[in-house]
Amino acid sequence: MVKSCAAISCTNRFVRGCNISFHKFPKHSKDSTLRDQWIQAISREAVGTKRRWIPGDHDYVCSNHFREEDFILSKHAQHKLLRPGALPSLNLGKPEKKITVRTTQTSQAAVAFDQHIDIEPEQEPEEGSAAVSEDHAYCTDIVTLKRKYDNLSVQHEKLRQDFNNAKRREKRCRVTLEAMLAKTKEIQALSDDAHSMLDAYKVH
Repeated sequence: MVKSCAAISCTNRFVRGCNISFHKFPKHSKDSTLRDQWIQAISREAVGTKRRWIPGDHDYVCSNHFREEDFILSKHAQHKLLRPGALPSLNLGKPEKKITVRTTQTSQAAVAFDQHIDIEPEQEPEEGSAAVSEDHAYCTDIVTLKRKYDNLSVQHEKLRQDFNNAKRREKRCRVTLEAMLAKTKEIQALSDDAHSMLDAYKVH
């Protein structure tokens, strides 16, 4: 199993040849007090809960979270060892608590009760104020859409009437043209080929 650091926001993993050492949590059977101090220093929470995180047998803290004086050299000076009683204290990256801003009068009253402070009653918005509620904004949108729909309906009706008027004018022109063609046939003013070409414009 690859060794990795259990400290919050630390991404250090064991790589052969690196200068970072990894140290197991003190065993409960040997020094439960020191183990609890390590767990409190790391200050992690169990995934999906608000309970305190409990390290396993394969959880480590890397050397970046200890002071230089927390280490001693091994007998042959090949690697560093932690001094007895050393605690992780550096670069622990404890997450900041999120501050929730109370906005409603009820929630502000609850905070005021805990802190023993006075809360001024919520004032009604002045008439003509630029701020509107979400419901008012929603109604305004409906009114705007209805007005646009009515305008489009009027334009559509006008275009429909113009189209029908144009069709009637075209029909009258064809009837007039057909009468003129019939008259030219009677007086034989045009050739047969010309009459055949103009017959295509007759009213069907």
